[in-house]
Amino acid sequence: MKNTLGKKNILLFLGIFFFFLPGCQEKADSGCNGENSNKCAMLALANSFSTQLGSSSSSTPAEPLCLGSVMVYNWGTFTDCQNGTVKFVGVDGTFGGYTYTAKTLYFAKCTFGQTYDSSGNTCTGTATSVKFCSTADESCVDPTTKILNGFGTSEVYSACKGFSLAGKTWRVPTIYELKLLINCNNNSMPNNGAACASYTSPAISSLFPNTPYLNYFSEATWSSTGDSNSTAQARYIYFLSGFPDVSNKTNSGTVRCISGE
Repeated sequence: MKNTLGKKNILLFLGIFFFFLPGCQEKADSGCNGENSNKCAMLALANSFSTQLGSSSSSTPAEPLCLGSVMVYNWGTFTDCQNGTVKFVGVDGTFGGYTYTAKTLYFAKCTFGQTYDSSGNTCTGTATSVKFCSTADESCVDPTTKILNGFGTSEVYSACKGFSLAGKTWRVPTIYELKLLINCNNNSMPNNGAACASYTSPAISSLFPNTPYLNYFSEATWSSTGDSNSTAQARYIYFLSGFPDVSNKTNSGTVRCISGE
């Protein structure tokens, strides 16, 4: 009991402290704009800390607090953990033509191959060019789900499988997980095959700095999802305009790793 009360007191203190911190970023959303932006920051702080309010007998290490900038969308809240990762807490609902269930995920702040600079909380260097598969067929994906499964030779799969950051286990995001990062000017998520109706390039949250986007093919971001209409193609997002599209599996692109189920 004492341990739980102590944690609640810490949360109260941090909530009051965080209320007065400048620089909280927010996305236009009901209840989370203008003078209410600090409420969003405090809510994100509480979400980050909530895992530490469980039983004092638990032996599972608590997740570190995420105290950085916050961006709120209709489909969930992103919080910069300031350790090279960005936490996403989702909500139930249909967005961009897909029905999501609420879950918590962590995205790598930097595109694979870039270096996270902790002194500036930014990404430096050049992203690594990777292919979805060495052959334009289904040798790298599960034939039923069309998701990368570690079979065949996939530079995309290997990049995230061997990725080391913040003590987490990483993988390649599905196309629907990757779409969570799209930032359209009207705070909507485009359907597959459609770009943002209005956008500012790159059309991705500002919590992911220096995202490659200029070259339509080589700087598109791969997902783990093969195309259901063609065994030779897989799905990616072109973040110049937030456009989810398909490309030949042997083409080179970039990848941003994700952690969580």
